[in-house]
Amino acid sequence: MNLSNKKKAVALLNSIESGDQTAVDYINPTQYRQHNLSIADGLVGFGELLQKLPPNSAKVNVVRAFEDDDFVFTHRL
Repeated sequence: MNLSNKKKAVALLNSIESGDQTAVDYINPTQYRQHNLSIADGLVGFGELLQKLPPNSAKVNVVRAFEDDDFVFTHRL
C-alpha cells in the first residue's frame, strides 16, 4: 500500500512518541533537513535527537496535516 506524503509525515511524528522505528524509512537520507539548527541534517542527526530524549518524554499531537505536491505542513500541539 502506498502512503501519501501526509500520512508518512504524521507517522514519522507519531513515531517520536511511540518509538516505532518503521516510519524512519520514510525519511530521504540524502535530502532530510532538520529545522532545529542544533541538530544535524540527515538520518544521523535525527537518530541523535531521538537518543537524547529521556524515556517517555516526547509527546506528539498532530492536529492538522496539509499536503501540496512534495511538501507537507503539520500543526502540532
